[in-house]
Amino acid sequence: MKYVFKGNLRGYICNDCLLPLNNVKVLVYNARDTKNETVLATAAAKETFHQLDGKEVKAKIKTVIAEATPDVNGNFEFTLSDKDYKGGALDIDFECGSVPFKWPHPVRVEQELWFHITTLQPTWRQGRDENTMSFAWEYILSSAYFCRILSLYRAYIICGRIVNCETRQPLDNIKVAAFDVDLLQDDALGSGITNTDGKFMIFYQEADFSKTIFNWLNVEWPAGPDIYFKFYDALKNTLIMAENRNVGHTPGRENRGNCFCVDNLCLKFKRPDRPGDGDVVPAFFNKVGYYNIDDSIVPGISNATGRTNEGQDNAFTGYMRLNGICLRVTQQMLSNTVS
Repeated sequence: MKYVFKGNLRGYICNDCLLPLNNVKVLVYNARDTKNETVLATAAAKETFHQLDGKEVKAKIKTVIAEATPDVNGNFEFTLSDKDYKGGALDIDFECGSVPFKWPHPVRVEQELWFHITTLQPTWRQGRDENTMSFAWEYILSSAYFCRILSLYRAYIICGRIVNCETRQPLDNIKVAAFDVDLLQDDALGSGITNTDGKFMIFYQEADFSKTIFNWLNVEWPAGPDIYFKFYDALKNTLIMAENRNVGHTPGRENRGNCFCVDNLCLKFKRPDRPGDGDVVPAFFNKVGYYNIDDSIVPGISNATGRTNEGQDNAFTGYMRLNGICLRVTQQMLSNTVS
């Protein structure tokens, strides 16, 4: 008999901002505390989640029965054989040697960190055949736990959303640049570009705002950044609006922690070349499947016709994954189509 365990790991930055844990290693053991196995398996994960110390890690590392590395979406899978596993409760941990997702900046790692998530009794079901049992599980770290882990790596994130002030429709392709109000010169923290839902993320590090002219200041306990934003049309690289730097000293923007979510941003902005005040995004696909449409990368694909193999002039058929910007259908468009 074999047991196929499929899981997913993600973490909350805030209620509307989730990130996959795709830079970790998931470790599985037979439950070690057999005396309290039932109690642990039925306890809420928030009551069992904790960081493992060196002594605990050393005791558990030799008893790992499976491990897996999540994909970009936080999905992972491992198979247990009846040689190592008899169907009982499992201890589930994860280990990370850096920020637990794909972090865009280099991070100095002093040591690998280990965390125990929970003790879990899988509810196994018949799998693909009579010799296979399967189980699916997902776990989302609360923002309190996730942001605490990020703080151990001095990692900071801003999650936000921008809408049109009048229509309340999301604005895409807006570059949002974040700054920290400073005594002599404001620190540029980083920037992000909104997607079709108007959402953006900015990643930065403590070092980006903790510089100080005061040698006596204890940089081990820096105050959080005082944040204000500048907004640009990412398609034309032109400034739309810049908040007054004094906004950084207002409640809600001053001394922000390493997880900061702002969803009350709006701009009075309309692109003259786009109908519907930002409601409509013209369809544009820059990839076919997993290949870029670029003659230098994939020769033989015509950007003009979309056909392949040049002289043979073949066409694509069947189902195909398209990556790019897809047209957002509005009620007005549907009305026009019906009429």
